[in-house]
Amino acid sequence: GINAEYGKQWYQRRVRGKSLAWGKLGPVGARERSALDYNKKLIQRYEHHPQIKRIKRHRNLPKMIKSISNEHTNIRNAKKKKEDNRRKHSKPGSVPRVAERAKHVIKEDS
Repeated sequence: GINAEYGKQWYQRRVRGKSLAWGKLGPVGARERSALDYNKKLIQRYEHHPQIKRIKRHRNLPKMIKSISNEHTNIRNAKKKKEDNRRKHSKPGSVPRVAERAKHVIKEDS
């Protein structure tokens, strides 16, 4: 009936609001929706322009998340470097190469 159809439209509207991973979460007002549509249309019109391509590629990432990911990258690189140095300065074959995936396996059932 009418209510079922309205419910489906409402659900699709809610889902459509987060179809883009970087999009806003929650309801979008009429003015905001028209602004988003206009901006999308502008991007489509001038997408061949190099500066628009560059802007389109960029996504805002919270500073805290970026700094934490950089820190974890540094930690991983330091561990790798230490392991390489340990391998370099020890008897050949005494420090085996272990795959990164295998390092995180706690116990393997057999």
